[in-house]
Amino acid sequence: MQIERIFSVAAIAALAVGLSACGGSSDDVDVPAATAAATEGADSDEAEAVETTAVPEVEDATDSSEADGTRKSPYPAGSTLTVEGSDGTVEIVVGEITWDANQVIAETNQFNEPAPEGSTYVLIPVTYTNVDIEDGLTPWIDLSAKYVSPQGNTLDEVSVVSPEDVMEIAEMFDGASASGNLVFLMTEEQKGGVISFEHSFSFSGEPVYVATS
Repeated sequence: MQIERIFSVAAIAALAVGLSACGGSSDDVDVPAATAAATEGADSDEAEAVETTAVPEVEDATDSSEADGTRKSPYPAGSTLTVEGSDGTVEIVVGEITWDANQVIAETNQFNEPAPEGSTYVLIPVTYTNVDIEDGLTPWIDLSAKYVSPQGNTLDEVSVVSPEDVMEIAEMFDGASASGNLVFLMTEEQKGGVISFEHSFSFSGEPVYVATS
């Protein structure tokens, strides 16, 4: 394409010079103008050719697989969890976590033991919705909640008096919702793990995990 362009420009320039030499006046042919016009035409053709040979877009090969609620692939923080069991379905949402609740626990009840040195109480608010269990649901009895640290250690709830404790939630029938707090005790390195929920007395269903951050 570049060679054709050079020959084209040269041919037009030669023609213009020839006409001028044969007696044409300076008004008949403007050599620089003719050369410029030929150059513009060649540039336009080249631009069109470039447009027609654009490199096709490459599809993003990033893995877009979704979380499945297992410990290694928990649902994102703030997700609505659907916890299935032989007795029915419960929806659970974990709220904003207080990672250092030492002062809150101390102020709630004077008989609460202070957290051991190097550990803190962690307050986890949870909202439960009984979707279809007609016989009723009492969250702190019928559901099991566990915390799993980034290192893989499982932590159980601790027995302290907390504000709006989950144990204060009375029996809920289908369609009802209620909220309460879970309390765990952990070290700094154990923070940022996952929480699991499952039916306590169900013969079917698997624990469902959700991230905390």
